[in-house]
Amino acid sequence: MSGNRPKPDTRNLEDFRKRFAEALTDRVQDGSFPIPSKSNSGSLLSEWQERAEQAFTKLQLFDRDYGEMLITMTYLFVNASGEIVGELDTPDSEARVYLRLDPTNPVAKCDCGASSPRHYCVHIQVFANELLLDLDDDDSYLSSLIIRKRFNPGSPNLVRFATDPGEKTLALLDSFAKYSIPMLPPSGELPDLEQAPVARRLVWSIETTDGKLKVHPLLQTMKKTGKGFSKGKKLPSRTLKFDHLDILTPLDLKVLRTADESMYDWNPFSLQAISKLVNAPNVEIDERPGKIQNRMFYLSVTEQDDSLSFSLTGETDSLSGMKYYFTPHGLFVYDSYYPMIYVAQLTSSQRDVIEHLLAQPPIPIQYKENLLSRLYALQKNLPVVLPEEIAGPKQRDPGNMLLLLRSRADGQLDFGVRVRTRSGAMTYPGSQPAITSGVLEGKPVQWVRSTDEELQKAEALCASLGIKPSGEAPFTGTISELNDALMFLENLELHRKEIEVLWDNKSAKAPKFIGSISASQLRIDVSSKRNWFGIGGECQVGDENLTLQRLLEKLDGTTNPLLGDYTQIGEGEWVRIEQSLRENLLQLKGACHTDRKSLIMDGSAAPVLESLDGMGIQLKATKAWQECMQKMLRAQQLDPPLPDGFSTLMRDYQTEGFKWMSRLAEWGIGGVLADDMGLGKTIQTLAVLASRAAEGPTLVLAPTSVGFNWIRETKRFAPSLTPIMYRESDRRELLENLKHGDLVVSSYAIALRDGSELAKVQWGTLVMDEAQAIKNARSKTSQTVSTLNAKWTIALTGTPMENHLGELWSLFSVVAPGVLGGWESFRTKYAAPIEKNGCERSKRLLADRLKPFILRRTKEQVLQELPPRTESVLYVDLSPAERSQYELVRRTAIGELQNLVTLPDQKDQRFKILSLLTRLRQFACHPGIVNKKWDRSSAKLDQLCETLTNLREEGHRALVFSQFTEHLGLIRKALDEQGISYEYLDGSTPAAERQRLVDAFQNGNSTAFLISLKAGGTGLNLTAADYVIHMDPWWNPAVEDQATDRAHRFGQDKPVMVYRIVAKDTIEEEILAMHDTKRDLVESVLDGTGAAGKLSTQDLVSLIQGNG
Repeated sequence: MSGNRPKPDTRNLEDFRKRFAEALTDRVQDGSFPIPSKSNSGSLLSEWQERAEQAFTKLQLFDRDYGEMLITMTYLFVNASGEIVGELDTPDSEARVYLRLDPTNPVAKCDCGASSPRHYCVHIQVFANELLLDLDDDDSYLSSLIIRKRFNPGSPNLVRFATDPGEKTLALLDSFAKYSIPMLPPSGELPDLEQAPVARRLVWSIETTDGKLKVHPLLQTMKKTGKGFSKGKKLPSRTLKFDHLDILTPLDLKVLRTADESMYDWNPFSLQAISKLVNAPNVEIDERPGKIQNRMFYLSVTEQDDSLSFSLTGETDSLSGMKYYFTPHGLFVYDSYYPMIYVAQLTSSQRDVIEHLLAQPPIPIQYKENLLSRLYALQKNLPVVLPEEIAGPKQRDPGNMLLLLRSRADGQLDFGVRVRTRSGAMTYPGSQPAITSGVLEGKPVQWVRSTDEELQKAEALCASLGIKPSGEAPFTGTISELNDALMFLENLELHRKEIEVLWDNKSAKAPKFIGSISASQLRIDVSSKRNWFGIGGECQVGDENLTLQRLLEKLDGTTNPLLGDYTQIGEGEWVRIEQSLRENLLQLKGACHTDRKSLIMDGSAAPVLESLDGMGIQLKATKAWQECMQKMLRAQQLDPPLPDGFSTLMRDYQTEGFKWMSRLAEWGIGGVLADDMGLGKTIQTLAVLASRAAEGPTLVLAPTSVGFNWIRETKRFAPSLTPIMYRESDRRELLENLKHGDLVVSSYAIALRDGSELAKVQWGTLVMDEAQAIKNARSKTSQTVSTLNAKWTIALTGTPMENHLGELWSLFSVVAPGVLGGWESFRTKYAAPIEKNGCERSKRLLADRLKPFILRRTKEQVLQELPPRTESVLYVDLSPAERSQYELVRRTAIGELQNLVTLPDQKDQRFKILSLLTRLRQFACHPGIVNKKWDRSSAKLDQLCETLTNLREEGHRALVFSQFTEHLGLIRKALDEQGISYEYLDGSTPAAERQRLVDAFQNGNSTAFLISLKAGGTGLNLTAADYVIHMDPWWNPAVEDQATDRAHRFGQDKPVMVYRIVAKDTIEEEILAMHDTKRDLVESVLDGTGAAGKLSTQDLVSLIQGNG
């Protein structure tokens, strides 16, 4: 800004005045004004120079040299009209000057009070002279503003330049009318705080001396007489907090935290402290027990002796004789009689207007009319009480309900119910004064509010909006939960005609309730695409046209009870969707998939659309979709009879399974029969295949160990079908001569090799037994099977997934690709939320999506007559020699981990870590599995031999499973030595030999059947055994359960006992602990419970590091 002009010698202001008086007596005789030289800075600057010269000439201000002075000038306001406000600083004074450079009507004012027209103060004279010098300097701040046209808008505030009391008051009121000032808060008593203990107490001492309020905390102790307390001792807050914390109330601590404290004295932070001590019991004022209370105050206007004056009035009485203390936070009124300090919380604008008006001298009566008009306008911001003789007659003020809202960044919503008076003011329901002044048809009136009626209205409004006031001020509170806030906003829409709503301009972006969505508002269009159906539509909600795709995208499948029926459709925009419609839309979202930014679906989505159609949506569909719906409805109503010969063989649950598969086949959608092992999945499927013989030949893919069982079961139960084993030779001739009723059985390995030939055949039905064989979508087996061409596909497996949801998706990508869609869609909707976050709602939605396409029954559900199965763990202690070997391997593994975890290839890293774990597991079983020089037995082997010996003596027979064929070899050697009879089967056993071994065990007397877990864990019927022994725990208990089901299945008539032999303090205990979290892996999706996931690399590392 302009103006620091330092000169060699600084003169005081008195000397300056003398020099100025001399200059005035010696002014130019002709009255002309000396013209300073003009610069060449442009026409605009020249115009301003000319304007200043003419204005100062008319004002009789003359350019003079006032000697050597230090002058600082600051331009505060400059507008294009030539109005200038500046601040002048001299060594002895400072003042603010206003100049209007209008040649015809110039004005000069100063707030020092010493100026009058034609007799201008020294500040104006100096300011004018300095201004001319600045205009003559192209580089000055003022010239820069003018040249660049950087003017202030509007006109300056001239309140401080008014000299007449009336004019100044009117100017003050005009300036405050620009502000929006909230109403004064009402008085309200807070509950008394708990008294401190009587032996010692803290007292807040308030002193009112020297026209200031000061607060000191005093520690007082009870006098020895037991009557009264000592005068008290001032203590710093630190001492109070550390040494006397036991006597401090929460309020004391709150006040102490606001303290601006020196070592032993309190600076007058007092104003904040007093505000916090309202209704506190431990207050003294000028060494007398006192009290601090909230109170409302009003401006009152009194007419007397041809003048008007302002005073402060309480709610019910006058405040004459009391002292006022204006503070940054409001107004304190001190009543020395009681003593009492009244606190009025004020905004800074309210404080300023009250303080300025109370400081004004009496206002001449001629300003009455103008004053009253401004006071009526002020009623909106501050209550003003007028005398009866000038206030006018009384009129009823109905008071309209007003709702103040403020949205917080954390989603909470503050509310306050207020009353809008006829004067436009905003106040609390039932607050005083109930009478305010105003104007009706140009005449003064007194508006009278019914405070009782306002309270009733406010209470009724809160009840209808479902809000419960809980704030310190009346009818205020906070809605903490987002769901409650959205419900409130929805209710508010119903009352918009009854209530005015104002949002705080400091609100965070408030949530906006758009409207509710019902089924009738929803339109869905279905179009035909190649191999798919396209789906679109829209929904009209409020003023928004919401596309179906956007609505489905915004539907959140995660569980959030705080949101209830509300869904966010945009930034801060919410709609309410009724629960049943929401669930159906979520199902539709699960059934739809994205293709080039459009939504598509297949026939498997028909049940969802049928449900939505039943709710009353507007459905517009192509003929192809209508036919698809009719096909589904026919399938739902189908009640197929069992083929000849099956009715006497099938149990009720098996008949239901046959009907379920028949309906899926009629519909044309594949499915998964996921019954427990031993519940007869084969015979249920054969019944369906017999009924579908006319559809063409059947291809059954099954593990080698199960293939012969299909041949035998077909001959036994479905003689109308022709079973054919797809062997190594004559395969091409076989495929070329297939006919209806043929049932071809192939292993997955041979199907992989001959996939291209098998894909040339139009199969009537494709059956995948033990379908977990295609659980890896990236495997060549899975990819080959997906190319086979069949009218209908069914998968049979007791474990649709063993480790993670990707296995389930892989299965359905072959059986019914449209059910779960592509991998990325499935991963986003289900796999990631479930496996990473354990999302319960996503589990339930996936379970609902799969429900029509998976049938799963457990033995406990359908075979009440099945004998019980008991499981037990047999813990063994490793011998010292075994322990030494095991610990050596474990420590070596831990050492190798340091290098392995840094490998860049995660697959390679994982493979090597699994290798370390396998070696640890082998040493826990028997060191001889790895160490060929080991010539001793093992703790596990000794336990097994002892157990089998006891079982033989008691007439029991056992299945013994191990994952390691080397372990089985060591067991065979030990059983041979002890004369315990057994059968043996592993992956190298030929298919024909497998069935002979099964028959030998079933019909013979061998005590044990030694079986490798991988080769014999599925597809075998070994009900002759009533004991099952697992020699080494596998990662997934589902695999062990399948093996156990070789004995505990349909046809078993004895209780089954399952033993797991586990080496103590080894990795086997860690694996066993994992079983509890993985046993219900299938149910986590099929029933929507539990947790699904696979072991991460870090999990595997932890198994090594945490063991031992």
